[in-house]
Amino acid sequence: MQCIVTQMFKQVYGRDYNDNDREDRILIQKSTYLLEWLGLDMGNYCFLWGKHGPYSLDLKGIIRKELSGTCDILRLSTYAEGIVGSIHEILTVGEKIKQKTCGWMELICSIHFIKQFLVKTDRNLMDELKKLKPHFNDDEVNSLAIEAVNNVLR
Repeated sequence: MQCIVTQMFKQVYGRDYNDNDREDRILIQKSTYLLEWLGLDMGNYCFLWGKHGPYSLDLKGIIRKELSGTCDILRLSTYAEGIVGSIHEILTVGEKIKQKTCGWMELICSIHFIKQFLVKTDRNLMDELKKLKPHFNDDEVNSLAIEAVNNVLR
């Protein structure tokens, strides 16, 4: 069986997925959202707004199925490696400013989702982000995240 979602988690974060870890459950949603947005066929999941930003209920079921079987080895194309590299660029920005991976990915994906589906200008983006996610209240960090979204997730 091809276990694309869980194996791509390992490509993005450099470790195996642990379904018992709440942060991993958030991170797998975020990496799949970004991988799909950047053009990788992960299964064409429908992402809606959830407590931690973009969330797909369908993805949760696929993950459980992948974890219950034996997975084939996933070999990445050059194209897929480039997409994973783009996410690594985003993660590096968060690491440089000492952001925890889970919170940073929630912020990045929330900004991207808001920008794509709720507001069209960066001027309104910060206000909408703070309205929907009041815990993201550091304007400097939010500005760096917006810049990362604009640079990598065009």
